[in-house]
Amino acid sequence: MDYRFLIARRYLVSPRRITLISTITAISMAGVGLGVAALLVVLSVMNGFFDFVRDMLVSFDPHVRIVSAEERGLRQADSLMAVALAVPHVEHASPYVEGKALLVHEGLAEVNKVVIVRGVDPATLTGVSRVVERTELGAFDLARRDGRPGIVVGQRLARRLGLSAGGNGLPASTVGLLSAPAIERLFMQVFGGPQIPRFTVRGLYELEPVYDENHVFIDLDEARRLFRMEDRVSGIELRLDDLEQADRVKRALQ
Repeated sequence: MDYRFLIARRYLVSPRRITLISTITAISMAGVGLGVAALLVVLSVMNGFFDFVRDMLVSFDPHVRIVSAEERGLRQADSLMAVALAVPHVEHASPYVEGKALLVHEGLAEVNKVVIVRGVDPATLTGVSRVVERTELGAFDLARRDGRPGIVVGQRLARRLGLSAGGNGLPASTVGLLSAPAIERLFMQVFGGPQIPRFTVRGLYELEPVYDENHVFIDLDEARRLFRMEDRVSGIELRLDDLEQADRVKRALQ
């Protein structure tokens, strides 16, 4: 017989039937059982919430991000990507340029919003972000066509500003992007303001509300021109085969 069963029977079952002791024992057992059940429920909910938040964040953000200590960005992005891909557990790498700009609806000049512009390389973005596969209306097309580059925006932002990716008899919307230096030049120059870069809305994505309302995507080279980054990038995003290895990869790259 198992020793644990013997100990439990010794303290839970009295050789003599004493009503008070039996009642106290039953109440104690019920209390312990209820407490353990409540603890299991709380831990399960917390674990599920943690998994939900983690999946929500990594659906947009990478596992590891390489950035420059200086605001001017990183040079030689291709060489840095090759070094990063040689580190164990690193599966994908993609450069990006990021900055804030004023998005202006060409058809409605009074409709505008400050957004976070991310210049990306579509050829490598798929490996580090789910935004390409979550582009549900139109396509994730950032290429320059008919002299005008493409832009992909969130569905919530599109509804707020009245933007369309075309289709169903509706024309694709055209928007302009003004970076902070361009806005400064606009107010400083009396005659002939800066040329506003114009983009055609090619796709609408849907991830999470906090991202959909604030992030737009354009081609990497277009973002370099918009923010005057020359051949630099803001950083490099990495996707790993195991998220738990992020700290190890970070130490290997330092």
